[in-house]
Amino acid sequence: MMNMRGIRMLLLLVAMGPAWASPSLAQAGPRREAPQPAPQAGGWGKAAVMKEQARALTHKGDELYDDGKYEEAYYFYNEALQRYDAPPIAFSRALCLVKLGRLLEARAQFTKLTEDTLPPMSPREFIQAQAEASVELAKIRVRIPTLRVTVTDAPEVAVKVTVDGKDVPHLDGPIAVDPGEHMVIASAQGGEMVAKAIVVPEGKTTRLEISLLPSPLNPRRSMVPAIVALGVGTVGLVTGLVTGFLAAGEDEPGLTAASMLGLSLGGLGLGSGATLLLVRSVGHSGHTTTQSARRPPLDGAGLLLRGSF
Repeated sequence: MMNMRGIRMLLLLVAMGPAWASPSLAQAGPRREAPQPAPQAGGWGKAAVMKEQARALTHKGDELYDDGKYEEAYYFYNEALQRYDAPPIAFSRALCLVKLGRLLEARAQFTKLTEDTLPPMSPREFIQAQAEASVELAKIRVRIPTLRVTVTDAPEVAVKVTVDGKDVPHLDGPIAVDPGEHMVIASAQGGEMVAKAIVVPEGKTTRLEISLLPSPLNPRRSMVPAIVALGVGTVGLVTGLVTGFLAAGEDEPGLTAASMLGLSLGGLGLGSGATLLLVRSVGHSGHTTTQSARRPPLDGAGLLLRGSF
């Protein structure tokens, strides 16, 4: 006769069987996350409610996915996974990222799904989701492009490069990025800052060279002309004031002319010197160059695994 433990296991398998039946595996796709912990005694009712909520959210995500609304579908799949962690849901969520061109995130989610250890006697949909995740992962890896950034004409100080606001620690290797437009900024401490927008096509390596040499529109000027202009202006101003003082009350046309000439020269020199200093300081603010290219179309990515759970 079957002991009490065997009877309990039989009842558990009978109860779980219908829950994982799959009425529509019309499409294939994996999902994955940590295995669902077994509810504690008295928690079966709550677990059933959470599973039912996850099922409803997943069905809504399927409808949005079919309508091409991948952002919204991703949201519903993610909400479903918060309630019940099942590989088929995780697979569909990752497929949304592929459709959105967010290949790096999709690769991470597919990798997590394939590396998950399924418990014994897992539903067929779970095993199929994991297998399909491996297929999609192989496709993703060849589609992810890379970007190589080279900085030239840089001073001896450290150069900092960011891609979409994230620091690039090493410039001697390829940087994995999503296909599409990216903003690259290179800067040298106390020197130029150059920003370039570049479109990276899918599945290829794109090279970008950034020169930190001051541009004609934004030169880094010497202080010598400014100092000379300020010196000439000061001498002219002092000369104008002195000759003007001497000419006061005297009928000396020569002194009056000298005073006017000195004041004019002083104003011109001081104004020119101040302008040169201002231009030089602005010359350190950097310049921006924009490149444009046509955004590559996104390819389809696998089939969508659906089913009840």
